[in-house]
Amino acid sequence: MITIWKYPLIGIVHRINIPKDAKILKLDMQGDNDVCIWAMVDTDKELVERVFFSFGTGQEIRKDEAKKNVYIGTVQWSGIVQHVFECF
Repeated sequence: MITIWKYPLIGIVHRINIPKDAKILKLDMQGDNDVCIWAMVDTDKELVERVFFSFGTGQEIRKDEAKKNVYIGTVQWSGIVQHVFECF
C-alpha cells in the first residue's frame, strides 16, 4: 500500500527505519517543537535504515560529509535554525 508517513527528527543524527525507496516529501515543524519529515512509502517494501543529519547555521560541515549529503530542507523555531541533510 502506498501512503504517507511522518517521522520525527530528534537530536543531530537521525537513523530512521523506513520502507525501501521511500520518497521524502517535506521537512517542517509540527506543533511548537517537533521537527518532522513526511515521506511517501510503499508499506509492502522491506525496511531500510536511512540517516539524516541536522546542522545549525554557521556550523562546520566537513568536506567529505558535504559531498555525501543531500539537502532536505530548513526549519526555524524559537530562534533556532536547523538544516537537514540525508547522508548517503
